[in-house]
Amino acid sequence: QLRQQLTGLKGYLEAVDMMMRPHREQSHPDWKFLSIEGLILHYGKPYVWAPKPKGVRYGRVKECFANASKMIIGSDRFTVVEGYAAGMIPTMHAWLTEDGEHAVEVTWRQAQNPHEYYGIAFSSEFVKITMLKTGYWGVFGSDHRELLEGFLRDGIPDEALAY
Repeated sequence: QLRQQLTGLKGYLEAVDMMMRPHREQSHPDWKFLSIEGLILHYGKPYVWAPKPKGVRYGRVKECFANASKMIIGSDRFTVVEGYAAGMIPTMHAWLTEDGEHAVEVTWRQAQNPHEYYGIAFSSEFVKITMLKTGYWGVFGSDHRELLEGFLRDGIPDEALAY
């Protein structure tokens, strides 16, 4: 039964969160979340891959947080989603959504090979403010320890979420 539960991207996130528990429960017993993966499971959801809309260009490979974040500057067409995506191997990733349901990929060019997506849609205003504060693209693309630890300790504020 455990094997059935730990399949797919959501199962991967659950497994990583379980592995982090023993260490984090000892070192940070007052934190609301014990891993970024647990945070993503709580606030995030699965997204369904969709073909890239006309007018959307792919950005640079390995720069998904920048590629997604650049698309919301000067436009309210898209929302940035950050979390995990997987083809063969789950990895932290950023993409866009137009409707809160579909993943619009702006980095990985394997459009014929849709990936699994599971992430948190952040409000454009929050993404922009976070980028100004941290000097990094996106929210999870940041290596800003204080921001990430704040999310783990207290959760993500409602005004940061798009949906």
